[in-house]
Amino acid sequence: MAVHIQNPHENRKVEDIAQEMVGERTFIGWPFLQEGLVTAVSDSLFKYEKLVLVPGTLAKVVSNPHSHQSLSHWKGKAERIETLYSKRCGVITGARACWYFMDVRSLHIRAGLKRLESGALVKDYEGPEKELEQAVQMVISEVASEDPRFIEKDVPPLSEEFPDGTNIFFLGEHAYGVAAQVSSTTDSALSVVLAFFLSDKTENNKFKIIVDSRISQHYLPSFKAASTIGMSPRALSKITSSFMVPSDHQKNNLGLSIKFEAKGLKVIDYSRKAGRYWEFSEKAVDLIREYKVAVGFARQFLDLISRMIDMARATDIFDFHADAGVKEVRSWFKSKGVRDLEPVSLFSDSLAKSTVKEIEQVADDINKNRSKAGIKKAIVKNIPRHAVLKPSHAIYQLQNQRFALGDRVTMVQDSGGVPLSAKGVVVGLNTKSMDVVWDVPFMSGTTLGDK
Repeated sequence: MAVHIQNPHENRKVEDIAQEMVGERTFIGWPFLQEGLVTAVSDSLFKYEKLVLVPGTLAKVVSNPHSHQSLSHWKGKAERIETLYSKRCGVITGARACWYFMDVRSLHIRAGLKRLESGALVKDYEGPEKELEQAVQMVISEVASEDPRFIEKDVPPLSEEFPDGTNIFFLGEHAYGVAAQVSSTTDSALSVVLAFFLSDKTENNKFKIIVDSRISQHYLPSFKAASTIGMSPRALSKITSSFMVPSDHQKNNLGLSIKFEAKGLKVIDYSRKAGRYWEFSEKAVDLIREYKVAVGFARQFLDLISRMIDMARATDIFDFHADAGVKEVRSWFKSKGVRDLEPVSLFSDSLAKSTVKEIEQVADDINKNRSKAGIKKAIVKNIPRHAVLKPSHAIYQLQNQRFALGDRVTMVQDSGGVPLSAKGVVVGLNTKSMDVVWDVPFMSGTTLGDK
């Protein structure tokens, strides 16, 4: 069985379709519908958009001819959509000569809605770089049941949105991020009670000093590091990665494992990659120097690495004492803690374990000296709506934050494993997440790999 789609716009002018649809919402991806915003309509020759030609006047439909590349893209897209629906869904979309496309910005998958300073919730659509092309006959203008998660809402009264006793966070200049509670509301302002420790600012400075006092590592490009150490760049590349050597019926890694090209991994404070080239810190250079001295057969070993093509054998490196030589190198690795070095993504950054331990020690000292008697309270009146943060609003208001190592942060969301209002320090940054050492322990916390 096949479903035949009738094109209701087959005999209409494209300008009329654009005038009706551009700037309006629609539902795309049938049969799995997703809301979107129409930005343009096109046929095989022109693209029709609404533009304001004269400031202060209404937008008009303007047609722009396709470039040669865009024309080929239009035809290819039509073929792909037709093939997708016919082969996968058993749907015949109609004669391609009568097709029109529309450019649609789908509803933002991450949140769907954004919260304005006024308190209203409005739909948040993707940017121009994520526009999708859809066949006009395959979109739906209305649905019988709206998704309640993505329904826009007008500005609610303050007394309804912030009832007395609501826990919030103050966003004012002199007490930013302080936990507070609503005491009363008027039609346009709030009165809140702040709760804080007088030592908060001093304590934050202690964490900042620890992070700022880190010893900055100077990095050398791999070819300069090789020249400084006295070996070929090829040998340096081999011994700083995994260098497998068969011995005693098993493979042993005699490499330092501080860089992994194929996996895209590095070791913090030892290696990093700038563009196409690896760089090594002074700490890594010192470790490699010690490695050369420790093996004792440095020249023979490194010469072999420089010219070898296949996997080296332990007997090629250690002559008649292969097994003993491999054990000696492994023992040296253990004494230097080489195998305890943690590889991370090239796009990650984190504080060293020693710095994290200092941060933990300061946090422990702070908690020991705190008591409920030290909490101070202050009443602040005539606070506008946008100067406070309700925990349930965090998903809307905090989507575009930027963090740096050592930042002092507060948990302001009332869901998840971290207690509300807990404070911590950012100790690691990853592509889509970050590591935080919190001041207080809790059940769902981890040790961050024994940092």
